[in-house]
Amino acid sequence: EDLKSYPGAFIERKGFGFALHYRRMPARFLRSLKALVRRRMPEIPAGWRLGEGDKTFDVRPDIDWGKGHALETIRRTLPGGWLSLFVGDAGSDEEGFHTLGPRALTIRVGRVTASAAQYSVPERRQVDHLLELLLERKRPDAAQAV
Repeated sequence: EDLKSYPGAFIERKGFGFALHYRRMPARFLRSLKALVRRRMPEIPAGWRLGEGDKTFDVRPDIDWGKGHALETIRRTLPGGWLSLFVGDAGSDEEGFHTLGPRALTIRVGRVTASAAQYSVPERRQVDHLLELLLERKRPDAAQAV
């Protein structure tokens, strides 16, 4: 109901919480939206926490579990020798970059000054290009040199 006054802002329901996205919202509404979130913070029940991401506010369970824990669990579960690729554009992805370290190819998207990722690219289209190259390499009829 509160978001009717904020064009472009929307709620993304996640399995154990939700995110309030405002990347599509005109910048002139940002100060007012942040004030609304601050006013609503006391209404967040115990056991939940509010975090701020890349043009999002996240409400999730207040537990010591994040992307890094999830990635490590996945790595331990899957058999065989394989290389993982982890690409992220948000501050919350830094935990994943740090957890995986050199055991995966990690790429931070966006213009940032520091990251735990091994590589960074300024724009997502560069990641799209990398994935296209990898798909071409995977096809049996593709040239072997990339």
